[in-house]
Amino acid sequence: TSGLDSYMAEGLVRLLKKFAKEDGRKRTIITTIHQPSSEVFLLFDTLLLMHEGSFAYYGPTHSASEFFASAGFPVPSGFNPADHYLRQLAMGYLDQVELEGEKTTESPRAIADDEKPAAKLCAAFHQSKQFVDMNEEARSLMQKGNPVSDDDLAHGNGGCLYGYGGYKINLFSQFLWLTWRELRVKLRNKFLFVGIVMRSIVTGVFFGSFYYDSDHDQRE
Repeated sequence: TSGLDSYMAEGLVRLLKKFAKEDGRKRTIITTIHQPSSEVFLLFDTLLLMHEGSFAYYGPTHSASEFFASAGFPVPSGFNPADHYLRQLAMGYLDQVELEGEKTTESPRAIADDEKPAAKLCAAFHQSKQFVDMNEEARSLMQKGNPVSDDDLAHGNGGCLYGYGGYKINLFSQFLWLTWRELRVKLRNKFLFVGIVMRSIVTGVFFGSFYYDSDHDQRE
């Protein structure tokens, strides 16, 4: 949604959501979004928040406000939830008085890691029922012979991603499908596709002419 106003961004996300549920099929669409409006943010079904590789929250988007409130960081009235969540995760070098919403003329002081809102949120989520359920679901999906340690699950450091014994399809199939996708994208704009081909040809001929029929000698 970079470069789009809030109305156009909302239309794009609604289109993705419609596509995800089109024809009665359930498709998973994973996205990252920059500074969404409250209307756009609430269109997402599931929300994942991370801090330094650890889970701060994972679950239904509409339930995130309840989790933050239970952890001691309720969403202020009339405040964009997305802005509030990201602000809590980004806080690190602020005066403690400012954290409580009071004005101060004192200079900022460094906050200990365990005092940061992000650290408290991660700790609260790791002790929540949602985290326990998520771990149980991950374990149930593991393939035998490729275990993932509890430490990987607890810290979200990639164990769930890399402990499954490789990709489901071979390298040739990956190359074939990625090439097909890239061609589809390029062929949607035939003028652009022809331009890319011509640029490659001209560039090849131009640089090839410098070395045509030349000896393998650096002195020349």
